[in-house]
Amino acid sequence: MEDSVSLNDFYPETSATAYWLICEVENVTVGVISVHYENKTSVKIHPCLLSGYRSHSRRMIIELFKWLVKMGGEMQKVNISIPKTRRIVYNLAKNVGFKDEGVNRMSFTKNGKTHDQWLLGLTRKEIRGML
Repeated sequence: MEDSVSLNDFYPETSATAYWLICEVENVTVGVISVHYENKTSVKIHPCLLSGYRSHSRRMIIELFKWLVKMGGEMQKVNISIPKTRRIVYNLAKNVGFKDEGVNRMSFTKNGKTHDQWLLGLTRKEIRGML
């Protein structure tokens, strides 16, 4: 979580342009994925998984991809921002097919220090080719 953000201050967005997908393993909720439309053709995702269930992270993303491909509408692009402090998450994103698209410089504060974020993306066509 970024500095200056309190769990008490955070309320999930509920709108026609945002989804919260619950991830379960054996009927236990182990994670959530925020899917938010940036515009009519692109979504930004933010997956969160409890640390004890990291072995399920790849499957969680593949299931997300299946869901995204089945979605109607004009969605053509999935984007993700990953703080450079989270290399393990970056490696997972690359492993499941995300492509580097740039760096959002000095855009994330953690422990009083400002960090860059990797910007990665994947097109609907690329996702279909992987499934």
